[in-house]
Amino acid sequence: LDYVLTLPDSLACRFDREVEDIEEVLNMPYVTSIERRARQEGLQQGMQEGLQQGIQEGLQQGIQEGLQQGMQEGLQQGIQEGLQQGIQEGLQQGQQEGMLQGVRDLLRQALEVRFGAPPDSVLSKIEQCRDVAALRALHEQALTVSSIGELTF
Repeated sequence: LDYVLTLPDSLACRFDREVEDIEEVLNMPYVTSIERRARQEGLQQGMQEGLQQGIQEGLQQGIQEGLQQGMQEGLQQGIQEGLQQGIQEGLQQGQQEGMLQGVRDLLRQALEVRFGAPPDSVLSKIEQCRDVAALRALHEQALTVSSIGELTF
């Protein structure tokens, strides 16, 4: 309106007072079309910026929460799998050690029954051997040889 109709200063002051009086009576400010468009543009721009900021903050929060949850679940799964693998390997190792010790005991017993107490050098070789098949072969030899010196380690 100001661009279409330019009032002289004396009338412009009177117009301003009249608008102020109307605003007071109606308890409502007078808003020009330019002000309405500026408010609308400001509102749209504010909504767009707010939406972009909300999306960015939401993504950051989602990524952070996802990472934390993924790390916790991964840690729990890793611990669980590690325990299972450790138990499995421990059982296998225990079985292997038990088997080795059993065959060693049988070999020593066969040697004692057939030849008396074996010398420490033979006992040491038996203890150092970690191969069950080799110990079984020595056990078979202990049952068939005529002297302890015929054993082949």
